[in-house]
Amino acid sequence: MSNVTQDTDRNRAQTQTTDQSTYPDHHVYYTQGGQRFEIGNQKGRECIKVFHPSGSYCEWFPDGKFYQMNIGENKQYNKGGVTITVDENNDVHIKGHSKLQIGGGAHIEVSGDAGIVVGGNTAITMLGPGAGISAKGNLYLGVDGNLNINVKEATNIKSGGPINIETTGGDAQYKAAGKTTVTSYGDTVVQSSGSDVVTYGTSTKIQGGGVTEWQPPGTPLTPSTWT
Repeated sequence: MSNVTQDTDRNRAQTQTTDQSTYPDHHVYYTQGGQRFEIGNQKGRECIKVFHPSGSYCEWFPDGKFYQMNIGENKQYNKGGVTITVDENNDVHIKGHSKLQIGGGAHIEVSGDAGIVVGGNTAITMLGPGAGISAKGNLYLGVDGNLNINVKEATNIKSGGPINIETTGGDAQYKAAGKTTVTSYGDTVVQSSGSDVVTYGTSTKIQGGGVTEWQPPGTPLTPSTWT
């Protein structure tokens, strides 16, 4: 923490602890080491204040509020469990690095909306055998740059409704190192707005269980024109 920030916090603390009560309603105790303890007994001004020579300070206010300022580090060790209950808002501001390390499991539950904003890069690594993302409603993935998906084993995509894949700019490619099988239990239409349909290989085979036709140029290639 910088000296400017420390001085600002000290000034705020001194301002908050200004109390005009006098003895015997207000007791002040000093030690040879520079510590100061204050106890306010006047009705409506009940308080407890503890000052350390370093500038660290804490106070209990008449309305029950608690204020604490640490000039140095703040470390806490609990041999047992810890439960924190907040009836109103909870705000945590960290100017430096933050690390959370959990030796067991973790569960985060949010009753309302939730958002995570990261100003830099983000990396999520899962060392377990599996991971799942489940959404009861719609799921949207928006990428302003490139999207790369690398799967070392099998990939399965299953949809209970239609599947639409569209590229609004550039070419589209599908490559398979082995055999490619396309199975359709309904009609299959391959349509190109260009002038050429090119096949490569030693042979091209088209086989139909019924009638197989070549439509003349200009005829819409739709199942309704087939006989």
